[in-house]
Amino acid sequence: MLIQAEPESDAVTLFFEELSKEQAHQINYKEVVESLNYVYDSLLEPWTFAAVLDLDQLEILYANENCLRLFGEGGKSSASQYLPFAFLRPESQPLFKLVISQFQNMVQAVPPKRRKLIKTQWVGVRLKPLNGKPWVSFATLLPLSTRADGTPKVVLMINQNISHLYNANFVWLRQSCTSTSQYNSCFHSRTGEVVNHDILSKRELEILKLLARGLNSQCIASELAISVNTVSNHRKNMMDRVGVSDTTALLQIAQWCDLI
Repeated sequence: MLIQAEPESDAVTLFFEELSKEQAHQINYKEVVESLNYVYDSLLEPWTFAAVLDLDQLEILYANENCLRLFGEGGKSSASQYLPFAFLRPESQPLFKLVISQFQNMVQAVPPKRRKLIKTQWVGVRLKPLNGKPWVSFATLLPLSTRADGTPKVVLMINQNISHLYNANFVWLRQSCTSTSQYNSCFHSRTGEVVNHDILSKRELEILKLLARGLNSQCIASELAISVNTVSNHRKNMMDRVGVSDTTALLQIAQWCDLI
C-alpha cells in the first residue's frame, strides 16, 4: 500500500489549522514529508514523488528530490514555489483545472468535522518528465491545512506513475474519509458528474474481492449465484470505468484505493 490509514510517526505536526498565505509559505514541508515514515520509503522509488500543493494559489510549495529529478526546475517561480502547469502535458492542463475544481466541490459535500480525514485519489492526469517517457498519475491527496470553512487549502500529494497500467484518456477522482468509511464520492470526467457513491458498485466490489482471492469466473458465479456471463460483464465494466485493459491492473489500482 502506498498510503496507510493512520500515520506511524508524530515527529512533527502533520495537520495545521487555518493558515494565511504567509503562514502557509513559512512551514518546513520537507520536514513534514520526511516525518511520514509510513509513506517516505515509497517516495524513494523512481516512479513516485511527493509535492505540497497550495490549492488557492495553484502553487507547489514543496517538491521532493524525486520530483525535481523527474521534472527539473523549469516550473520554479521563486525560491520555494513551483507552478504545477509546468509539469503537465498541454492536453492535461484543462483536466488538471477540472480535477482541482471537482475536488473542491466534493469536499464541500463532506460534513465539516470529517474534512480533515479526507483521502482523495485522482487518476489519469498526464505529466511530462524530462526523459520524455509517458507518465500517468495515480495521486493520493491528504489535507495539511484548511480554510475557515474546513475545506483543504494545502494538500500533500503522493504521485506515482501508472502508465504501464492505465490506457484511458479520462480522469477520475475517488474520495473517502477513511479506508473503511461509509462515505464515498467520485467524479468521472467521461460523464462530468460527481456521484455520492464509490467508483465501483457493491456487486462489482464483491466480484473484485473474489478475483483478488484468485477465483475464476466459474467459481465466482457459483459463489454469488449469478451467471458466468454476468461475472464477465461486471469485470469488463469495472476495467472500462477505471481505465485499464486487464484484471491485474484493475486489482492493483483497486488495492491502492483501499477497495480490496
